[in-house]
Amino acid sequence: MLTIRDEQMRVMSLALFQRWVETHLREHFPNQCAPLEGAELRRRVQCGLKKAGHYGFVQEADLCRYVDLIMVLGADFDTDPRFPWASAILNNPAFKSPGTRMETLFEAACEHLRTLEQPAEVAAGDEAGQPEPEEEEEDEYERVLAPEADEEEEDEDEEEEEKEDEEEEDEHADGAEEA
Repeated sequence: MLTIRDEQMRVMSLALFQRWVETHLREHFPNQCAPLEGAELRRRVQCGLKKAGHYGFVQEADLCRYVDLIMVLGADFDTDPRFPWASAILNNPAFKSPGTRMETLFEAACEHLRTLEQPAEVAAGDEAGQPEPEEEEEDEYERVLAPEADEEEEDEDEEEEEKEDEEEEDEHADGAEEA
């Protein structure tokens, strides 16, 4: 009889997760992955997961998001002086929950990316009444960093549209009965 020890199972599980993250990155970050050979992408994923673990992330969703941030901001975004907010969030002992820390880090990264795309006066909030960034722009950055969330939103939008269509059909049917 073959016996698989817990440690062997953990290693196999980690290998499967790493392959899943590689596939996720190729699908959602094709431009960043295109120049990378398979071994280099695998190395980046492994290093990213190790760094994420160093910051206390253990949930697969948080680990994947950390690697997503590496693909967008760079392998050393956590210590890069261009992103002081990242280090401040990752090293803040006030965050007791790794999930809350990751959510805060993700939101800060989205905000940073939005400010890079906006003219200085819009990013600063022009006194002349310039509008704040459109919600669509916000969604664009969240799609880059959290593609699974985008798929869930699409499903919710489709369900909402179907419900509205049903309500309209009911209204038309009620109007036809009254006539």
